[in-house]
Amino acid sequence: MKEIERLKGELKACRERKDTPIVDTKRQEALAALRAVQSSVAAGANVQEFKKYQLESRVKVDALPETPENTPLREVAELYRDATSLLIDWQLGEMKEDEAAYFRSKYGNDSAFMQLFSFIPKEGFDSDSMLKHTYELSAKYSGSYLIDLAKNKLDAIH
Repeated sequence: MKEIERLKGELKACRERKDTPIVDTKRQEALAALRAVQSSVAAGANVQEFKKYQLESRVKVDALPETPENTPLREVAELYRDATSLLIDWQLGEMKEDEAAYFRSKYGNDSAFMQLFSFIPKEGFDSDSMLKHTYELSAKYSGSYLIDLAKNKLDAIH
């Protein structure tokens, strides 16, 4: 929680700076918001808290201009969005077929992700599935993997 408070302070300081160009200030706000998502994970946030921070960061990242400099921020925000979806599926105990297809298509070349995700059937799963617990854990660990991937990308952004 101390990390979140520190990041809120940095965000406030960025807003108060008058000599920084607006685009740079907005980028710094988006970066601080993405770091707040990661801090929430480090602080042990539950899925709902994580989702809240993820949505707040997504709004800030989406407001940035489409430039090569902002591409890494968009990639991190997208990883957090996908992780949120997987963690919600884990909590709900279900995943739709089109969602399972989306993750297979998007992350199919990532062998580490697919090793975790491979337990989920192509048609998804629901609360009546015989192996529901296995599928839920696969969704949970796949989401955690994406969070780790996002953290590594975020750490590389300056």
